[in-house]
Amino acid sequence: MVKRTASQILESPLNKEAKLDDFNIWGYFISSRGVITLEEKFYMFGDHEELKGNVIIIALFDLIEGCGEIFFAGIHHDEKNGATFESLCQDGINIKEKKWEKVSLKERFQLQDGMLLQFKRHKEFEIYEFRTANLSQCGCDKITNYDSQGCSTGNLSVVKNKCFLHKYEFIKRLGDGGFGNVHLVRNIYNGQLLAAKISKASLRMEYIAMKELQDVACVVKAREGFHDTKSNNYYLIMDWVKHNSLSTWIQKRSQDDGEILRNIIKCLVPSLKLIHDNGWLHRDIKPDNILVENESPLSLIITDFGLSRRLSSNPSDASGTPLYCAPEVLQKKPQRESADWWSLGQLIFSIYKGACLLRPVKVGLQEILLEIDHRLQIIKDGNEPNINKMIKSGNADVAEFILACLKLDEEERTYNKIIVNIVSFF
Repeated sequence: MVKRTASQILESPLNKEAKLDDFNIWGYFISSRGVITLEEKFYMFGDHEELKGNVIIIALFDLIEGCGEIFFAGIHHDEKNGATFESLCQDGINIKEKKWEKVSLKERFQLQDGMLLQFKRHKEFEIYEFRTANLSQCGCDKITNYDSQGCSTGNLSVVKNKCFLHKYEFIKRLGDGGFGNVHLVRNIYNGQLLAAKISKASLRMEYIAMKELQDVACVVKAREGFHDTKSNNYYLIMDWVKHNSLSTWIQKRSQDDGEILRNIIKCLVPSLKLIHDNGWLHRDIKPDNILVENESPLSLIITDFGLSRRLSSNPSDASGTPLYCAPEVLQKKPQRESADWWSLGQLIFSIYKGACLLRPVKVGLQEILLEIDHRLQIIKDGNEPNINKMIKSGNADVAEFILACLKLDEEERTYNKIIVNIVSFF
């Protein structure tokens, strides 16, 4: 069959009698709704007018004629060149490599493993992630397990020395972060649902941190970690926590509910203390990295240890999410437990207000540090309206906890000095 672009096909639809060659599965489009399996030569991304609901579907090219679809894009695949994507709309598609960029009408590009695309519908965008699949030429003989690199692990509910797609099947996309995208997957050998992080950067340190903290109940459990040297993908397989992240969960509740804030503090303070007592700094405490395990009574799980380091290593790099970073982190000074406590104070206030208390608008390190110092003085003088509102609404104890975590002096920002503000919580 002669190769034609998506736009050429629209101008002259395929003959319905033409039979597509049989293909093995060569890729997946994965969204928060589920997975679209790709195994034919030609596909159309479209919005079927007859379907109800906010759904983007893929339709085969040979179904174009008379089917009444609005098309977003076309895809052509061949074994030699891979998958070519062509936009069929002016402003309905964005693509993310380093940042989100608009895709122009009839613009073409090769689909790459892990590529993110946004499709616009009703003024909102839905994210799809593309993943390649070629089980006949997989990397089963090119797997380096982290366990073979000196990590001590317990029994794993997986089959060793098999590539990712020979052990797991995608269910849906859970989210993404600075170090990879996370998916809900099913172990094809025992049916267990797990979370899988896939990255082009090594996940070994994150895996080591999680395995060394595996006896800490508040830490998500790592099941397997490995590097597929053929695809150059790094994989981290973890327990799946059914409920949403704390940032999503709190949106459905009253954010200024003092009792909810107290329960979150009661969960996270002992958890963070246990992580520290076991010799680790998390270094990226924020609502997106806290998972809700149970709602009643509230139980929280800490995840995403991609930036974690051993306390003994005295880390001094400016790693983390800037809005939640302590001043000493921004200054690239050696970090101790106090840096995580600062982040927790910012987290609790962001749950209450929807934004961090110390949210610099300046750029440049010195300007940011001066602004933080200025805002702390405003708080000290009793002129911060949100803190005053919290106190007047009967949540002075929560306000005191937040302010104890946000002391500029690291020596004042310790567990023993913070815990005295919340003894009444327990």
